[in-house]
Amino acid sequence: MLNFHNLILLKFPMDLLSFQLLTLFFAWVLISGILNFHGILTNFTKGRSGIEKFVLQFILLLFGFFSSILSYITLKSFNKKDILFIFRKCILFSFLFAGIYSLVIEIPAELGHGWAISILGFITTIIHGSESLYLDRLRSLSGEASWFGMYLSFVFPWLMSYYFTASKTYKYYYLVIIIYALILTFLTYSRTAYFIIAFQIIAFILII
Repeated sequence: MLNFHNLILLKFPMDLLSFQLLTLFFAWVLISGILNFHGILTNFTKGRSGIEKFVLQFILLLFGFFSSILSYITLKSFNKKDILFIFRKCILFSFLFAGIYSLVIEIPAELGHGWAISILGFITTIIHGSESLYLDRLRSLSGEASWFGMYLSFVFPWLMSYYFTASKTYKYYYLVIIIYALILTFLTYSRTAYFIIAFQIIAFILII
């Protein structure tokens, strides 16, 4: 089992090409921001100043940079044969978290239940920083419905893999999860997500 002490002892992947490219990209963004500081300072987008927008995006990149390194170091400590199974389990948990949120709060709110609308309005101000409700399309915890659709198109083949690798006892449970993922995708009204998942289903059928 990985503990904090073992994690600290692991070295950063300084010799890894992907790490070097990620570092180069991060440095390029920072240098570009400095060189174009005047242009960023005078720009405004959707009520936000260029500086505010750049700082927020830079923090997002910084989070992505360090989370990528941490994920690599963490996975490196496990047996290589177990990595994909661990990754798949994390994807399942993330889908269950987002799916339960949609089932308990977002879908009832879209159906017009007042208690769900009140809760959704409260959560929206915290997560999305907006007081306006988003009831036309399903977005779960994502910023936009299309983003949630892209997330679903990413997790869908992993969810399908559970059905084909699980024992007979659990197959039907995973089938319910897969059907629910398709329902969530439909409620996003994202045509791109429709196309990607349809292609994934066809690919699975041809492979099997």
